[in-house]
Amino acid sequence: MVERTSEEEARYWKEQAEELLSSNRELQTLVLKMLETLPFETVRKVWESPEGSTAAARSVLDGWEETISLARSDVATEMKLLWQRALRRESD
Repeated sequence: MVERTSEEEARYWKEQAEELLSSNRELQTLVLKMLETLPFETVRKVWESPEGSTAAARSVLDGWEETISLARSDVATEMKLLWQRALRRESD
């Protein structure tokens, strides 16, 4: 096993930090785009929840009963429409 010098170690950790920052920015952008598709009241309920966002997000779906079944083509069509909508908002 070859040991790294302190300079190599610093360079390695700097690269790791830059990758994490980049991934974090991409994730934040994606989450914001997803939030734009949700009804305002749902977003507000999760944001203002005293029990935390994870519990509040679960509570938004309390009592939900799935009444339809989707075909793969339905999902593909809806996802295409969703991304078109997100791209339109991004270009505005």
